[in-house]
Amino acid sequence: AAEGEGEGESEDDDDEDDDENALSLAAMEAELKPQVIETFDTIADGAYPVSRPLYFYIKKAHVGKIPGIQEYAIEFTSEKAMGEDGYLPEKGLIPLSDEELAKVEADVKALNTLSM
Repeated sequence: AAEGEGEGESEDDDDEDDDENALSLAAMEAELKPQVIETFDTIADGAYPVSRPLYFYIKKAHVGKIPGIQEYAIEFTSEKAMGEDGYLPEKGLIPLSDEELAKVEADVKALNTLSM
C-alpha cells in the first residue's frame, strides 16, 4: 500500500466491521420478519407462535380405583369450567368453540382415547 494509506487500520478492524455488518443485517431481517401480535384471536387460532393446547391424561385403569378422578375430568371439561364464561378463561385459558367443547365433554364422559 502507498505510504499513509490505511494507517491505523489493521485487518482486525476490517473483521470487526464485517461482524457489525453481519449483526446489523441479522437485526434488520428480524425486524422485517412479519410479527404475530398476541391477541385473543391469534392465540385461539394457533397463529401466535407461543400458544399451545392444554392436554391432561387419565389412565382408564385408574377410573373406578382412584376416587373422583372421572368426576374431576368431567368438571374440568365442563361448560362451567371451560366455557366462554367459565372460571378457566378467567384465569387465561382460551375457550374452545361450542362445537369443540361439546366434543371434548362427550369424549371425557365416554372415556374415549385421545387421538391426534
